[in-house]
Amino acid sequence: SPSEQGLYRDGEAAVRWAREHLGGRLVLLGESLGGGVAVEMAARHHPAALILESAAASLVDIARDAYPWLPAGLLMRDRFEAERRMPEVTCPLLAMHGEEDRVIPLALGRRLYEAARCPKTWWPVPRAGHGELLETLGPEYLRRLTAFLAGLPPAAEPGD
Repeated sequence: SPSEQGLYRDGEAAVRWAREHLGGRLVLLGESLGGGVAVEMAARHHPAALILESAAASLVDIARDAYPWLPAGLLMRDRFEAERRMPEVTCPLLAMHGEEDRVIPLALGRRLYEAARCPKTWWPVPRAGHGELLETLGPEYLRRLTAFLAGLPPAAEPGD
């Protein structure tokens, strides 16, 4: 059955496969719950860049927002506390979030972004709900991603 540790193992396998088979610079992209996995992998593996779409500081915060009357912090085993790992991320970060996201409110995505100590860019997307960034932005989505990636620092030379 799916679990936080199981998704981290999947992330490890994906990073290992990409490095073995694709070569080049590693850029991680995580959307929604995948944002927590991407932050964990970025803290462990120091990729060239990290892109987050509609990610949250923690799964517990999402539960608390949706069910404020429940003791979510006591009930949840899988917590995906990306905010705690974010200060360990050293690569450039692009964090995008829909301003009308009702699943992961904008404030929770912003809190994760604020925890980053690396070079970072915040991109709130007007009129976009959860998982609607590409559909809302159309061609602007690819233009902004391309510009972010083009602005990354050059790769270090081998041996540096």
